[in-house]
Amino acid sequence: GSRGSTTDYLHDALPYLREVMVERERVLGPDDPYTLDSKMHVGRMLLELGQFPEAELYLRQALGGFRRVGGDDDARTIQCMSWTATAAQALGRVEDALPLHAEAATRARNLEAPNRSGRVSTIVAADIINRYGNTLLALGHLAQAQKEHLDAYALCETRLGADDGRTRAAARHVARLYDVWHAVEPDAGYDIEAARWRERGPRDTREGPRRTAGEYWGTRWAMYHLAEVLRERGNIEEADRLAAEAARKGLKTGVDARPQEATAFLLGHAQTLTAQKRFEQAQAELHQAQAMLDDMSVPIRNVTEFRQRARELAEAFVALYDAWHAAEPQAGYDTEAAEWRERLEVSRPPDSGADEDK
Repeated sequence: GSRGSTTDYLHDALPYLREVMVERERVLGPDDPYTLDSKMHVGRMLLELGQFPEAELYLRQALGGFRRVGGDDDARTIQCMSWTATAAQALGRVEDALPLHAEAATRARNLEAPNRSGRVSTIVAADIINRYGNTLLALGHLAQAQKEHLDAYALCETRLGADDGRTRAAARHVARLYDVWHAVEPDAGYDIEAARWRERGPRDTREGPRRTAGEYWGTRWAMYHLAEVLRERGNIEEADRLAAEAARKGLKTGVDARPQEATAFLLGHAQTLTAQKRFEQAQAELHQAQAMLDDMSVPIRNVTEFRQRARELAEAFVALYDAWHAAEPQAGYDTEAAEWRERLEVSRPPDSGADEDK
């Protein structure tokens, strides 16, 4: 069915699954495997619905229970570990998500020891490894992402055969990686690798229309994060090329579907423009990002990300006007910087007390 019909199904099913979860916990106890399965299922459903804080709450509870009951190497523990990492990532806490993703991928490989092989465990392991690879890809860690995706493909090919549908799906992940890498390094020949791996992909999608690398969200995030790294290293010209392209692609595909993503890319490019002392262009992009945030009267998907973008916007304006004032001390940009610094202080989360979204 369509994405909309799937979302309707999830909304309809969620109250019943919550009821099952509560009843299982009451009758069987919090650490019974059936209770933990229900919590993980509810957490995954909330994740699909974009209710990330509550999803993470249930997934972390389930993960703690699975660790206690089955140990770290149990298949359910590893699955829940991966989904918990996905929830943390959705909330913008990549530093929490990456170690969990890495642990889940490592343990998923161990799950595939010869005496524990089988189609279901192979599919689970490949999905977990590819999920970690996609996270690395979105962060711009292309070589690490390549290793994960190639490992997932090799696992499927060895256990299931080259013509199995899951093996072909794993090949599609590798092709997408090289599509992204080609977009970042157009002269390195990764388009040839992408085409070679696409031939190994699902038969029903190898011909006909397909999304280009520029339309894939991982391409935009890879460019964004690589631009950050290059900017920190002082390679401003190359950083500007990637940041500008990420912003362009983000505006093309994300204004309606992914507005907060588009604002992130605008902010990233504005920082690169500020570093180049192209102050007027940086100001224009920051005002565009501000207008997009102002249009989000109800934050899309989760409040935490919306607030994070608002703080990043204020920080970018402060950095812009501080740099502009240093270049033109008599132009009054110190006043602008002070005003945005005051907004930044107001928007900062308190040092103590619970966040309402967590």
